[in-house]
Amino acid sequence: MSAPKKRPMVIYGADFSADELAAKVAAERPAILIVVSSTRVYGADPGHDLFLGEDTPVEAEPENPEREALVALEAAAQACAGSGRGKKKPRVVILRPVHVLGGPHEGVLGQVMRSAYLRTAFGFDPLMQLIHNDDVELAVDCAASSDIQGVFNVCGSGALPLSELSRTTGTQRIAGIGGIISDLLERAKLRETTSLPDDETRYFIHVDDQLFRSATGYAPRRTLPETVAALDEAANP
Repeated sequence: MSAPKKRPMVIYGADFSADELAAKVAAERPAILIVVSSTRVYGADPGHDLFLGEDTPVEAEPENPEREALVALEAAAQACAGSGRGKKKPRVVILRPVHVLGGPHEGVLGQVMRSAYLRTAFGFDPLMQLIHNDDVELAVDCAASSDIQGVFNVCGSGALPLSELSRTTGTQRIAGIGGIISDLLERAKLRETTSLPDDETRYFIHVDDQLFRSATGYAPRRTLPETVAALDEAANP
């Protein structure tokens, strides 16, 4: 009789700090640690390659607390793979999905697309890679059932320009330049206005996930229209 498969410890980046992850791993000593981070760790930069691979350097940015927290979380996870003298080290997998829509671990893009207004940068319309929450869970299962370790990008079934995504959700884009648009919105009393970090309303973050697909057999099951529809499903469960 074969031994039962060991359940992985799955950590979602929005739910744990680096210190909390380290403490949880030390206490529970999992055989497999899967950390769901985000491709936002790469940052949106006009100097990036068209499709970013996992070897693209990531750096913390104090002015972007969410990105800084993700970079720290990934570092803590990687440290777990090299820690524990005399103890069996966990197999560590860090997944970096693109913008997650729907489900309990939806990313910031999904959250801002439910606002009445979205501040954007004048003259820019970045292409957003999207993934359904169900496909993130599928990627976690693929990582757990394989023998991979390391960092892997994870994509969904496609991408949409921010303008088209806004039209689909009914969110009104208000384009402007820097603090000028913020002042105008304040004067207009448009309180339900949100925004992505400024760089992400200008430049896209495009990644390639062939490494993960070839290593695990992963393929997204949700279509692009189903992924976008997850915004309504999450808002009206």
